[in-house]
Amino acid sequence: MRSLQALRDVSGYSRNAFFSSLAAGLVVAIGMMGGWLAYGAHERQVAQAQADASEMSLGFVCLSAERSGTPENGPYQGVVSLSLYGTDTPHNAVKLRLAGIHTAGNSVLDLSSVIPAGVGSGASQIEFTAEAIDPTVTACLTMPHPRLQTPYRVTQTYNTTRSHPGESLQQVEFTRATADKVAPDDGNPCSTGSSAN
Repeated sequence: MRSLQALRDVSGYSRNAFFSSLAAGLVVAIGMMGGWLAYGAHERQVAQAQADASEMSLGFVCLSAERSGTPENGPYQGVVSLSLYGTDTPHNAVKLRLAGIHTAGNSVLDLSSVIPAGVGSGASQIEFTAEAIDPTVTACLTMPHPRLQTPYRVTQTYNTTRSHPGESLQQVEFTRATADKVAPDDGNPCSTGSSAN
């Protein structure tokens, strides 16, 4: 009788231990599955944002420049039209560099410090003076991606040609050479490989 009671006690204990272990295992499995699903959702969100970023521009620039008077090699007066699409983009986080626009002995004109202050989308006009303009100009616009909050770069490449609508006026026409490239900023300098004229 005593051994039967001992057997019942052991089987009751084993049953309780079994169900406790099973419950703990289910809790761990559910926790792991939840973590896996959350990680998968995050990865899909990042991949979608990167795909969206490669298909849309976060902003763009348009360029114009001319020089007038004599001598023929006087400075160019130019204007950059800067358009930003991010509704919460802080303008002090935006960097704008133009490779192939020469000033003060540099072949890259950095206009980051003269972007008008503010936050959000909109257009700005930024004036510049240049000593020379290359046959190819690359505009590098770097800003935080609105969803990923990491720096992205919009790269635009232009071919330049000269026209002479007046005796002492030379206009530079900027024609898009390639489609915009939108990608995470790799930190490389903005550059183009042409010689100035």
